[in-house]
Amino acid sequence: MKKVILTTVALISALLSYADSKEDYRRFTDTIRAEVYAMELPAFNVKEIPDKYRNESAVIKAIYEDVDAKKKTGFGRMSGTLRFSRKAQVQGSHLTRMLIHVNDKAALEKYSEFDFSTDKKTRNWDGYAKNRRAMGVRLIKPDGRTIDIDTSEFIEVEEGKKGEKKSRKLAIPGLETGDDIDVFFYTESKLQNVHPDPMVFTLRDEAPIMNYRIHCVVDDNLTTQYRTLNGAPDFTVSRDEDKNYVLDLEMTDIPKEPRLWYNSDQQSPMVKIHIFNRRNSDDFTPRSARKDGLHANPDATLIQEDVWDARSWWMQPGSVSGSMPQEYIRDGKKIGKTLQKLMKDGKITAQQAADYTYNILCYIYIAKRGALNNLSFSKQFNYDLCSFKIPQDPGISTRDSYEPLDQLINLNHTLVFARVSGDQPRYYFPPVGGILAPSDLPPSLQGRKVLMWRKYKERKKKPTTDADYIT
Repeated sequence: MKKVILTTVALISALLSYADSKEDYRRFTDTIRAEVYAMELPAFNVKEIPDKYRNESAVIKAIYEDVDAKKKTGFGRMSGTLRFSRKAQVQGSHLTRMLIHVNDKAALEKYSEFDFSTDKKTRNWDGYAKNRRAMGVRLIKPDGRTIDIDTSEFIEVEEGKKGEKKSRKLAIPGLETGDDIDVFFYTESKLQNVHPDPMVFTLRDEAPIMNYRIHCVVDDNLTTQYRTLNGAPDFTVSRDEDKNYVLDLEMTDIPKEPRLWYNSDQQSPMVKIHIFNRRNSDDFTPRSARKDGLHANPDATLIQEDVWDARSWWMQPGSVSGSMPQEYIRDGKKIGKTLQKLMKDGKITAQQAADYTYNILCYIYIAKRGALNNLSFSKQFNYDLCSFKIPQDPGISTRDSYEPLDQLINLNHTLVFARVSGDQPRYYFPPVGGILAPSDLPPSLQGRKVLMWRKYKERKKKPTTDADYIT
């Protein structure tokens, strides 16, 4: 009987807690909607569109991005223990608001439904990321009437083999051609021992954009790195009364993307922003980000040094880490000895031995016989070449979906490859985008610049120059 009473009390407490959290969340979203729609943004009050856009399917009258990041101090678990201590946290928010004019039936169908993420909370032993999200939608009719859409009328969607990818879909009832849709997505985050995710703002879309504005306020006790690419305007930078960095950027009258032969990543103006809490003791902080303040369009060689620094333990020629077992190639030691003997006897070249090793790993990669991704493929291939005593030189490049190597801002955008010398050097890339034969160049790397490994003392004595890049 006692167990039944305790179970009943626990169940009632859980239900009350759920009800309270649901009510709290409702109050939170209502507050955010009221604040967002009360903002003084002249671009969102524009009624007419220019004559040159009259025949466009849709016109984005305005986009507004608002980013806020502050460093706070709280309590968290010490790494590897159950003890708690003061921890530096990052509390921030990100608002994206758009005003879209629906001009025809195609746009009506495209914007009649919106996808948005559910609340997300991730945690590991030493850190966590808590997010609260809010969404708002309202229709503005040609006669000036404003109709608020109930965002609680969404449909839960689960995707993936086990439904692990969850999202929500919200239909927009009453939408008609000639209407404007004023929609926003808001995320509030609390982060401990993890860095905020990188942000990418692409200043171009499938529809023309009349006004695009970005406004960021970042604590000067954090490290902010940003890069403007493909002709994007630079930020106007100022400081507020709390010494926060205030970044403002505005671009107007942006034409839509061409439909054919256009690579948005390489041709659309964009801004990439990285914010780091360098006092974070548990998440990796690149060497270039270990100084507080604003780093505007930093020298790409600094980010390249981060790549060498983070991966030098396995990239440098001759390195064989004991933590890199032969987990993918069965009888790897036996294969290695056979290849070494064949090379010693002059029956095969180093390139032919590398070809054999590469083909084995490519099969495993394509057949998904292990948890190989591009980085782990490069690690394993480098390990195999070194352990099989096949001389090679590592290098790095970036695919055409990322920034060029000489404008690098994210060290994780680099792709590691190997070069094996011979009559003609062979380059071995991870099989991105499909099956590759040895020395095949993936389409996403054609025309891209690469850098070959040099020892730290050599790089320090002679920094990277344009002549060091290979195309």
